[in-house]
Amino acid sequence: MLAGDRNAESVAAGLSVQENLFLNPGLTGRGFFKPRRPSRETDAAREIGNRFDIRPNDPTAPIETLSGGNQQKVVMAR
Repeated sequence: MLAGDRNAESVAAGLSVQENLFLNPGLTGRGFFKPRRPSRETDAAREIGNRFDIRPNDPTAPIETLSGGNQQKVVMAR
């Protein structure tokens, strides 16, 4: 279920697509105190982008540059 106001309640404005996908490090299996592996996260974000057909499939793109439908895909993929 998605929030009615996606921009205010679902996406983290000012962050990239990748950062929006991995907001909670505990859910990625990384844990809170384990070091991040940005290249692994980028690869995983690209794979998720392919699976959910997020366009453009650029994990570094600011979430605000995506269309509303593609922002919804990011939220659903999360």
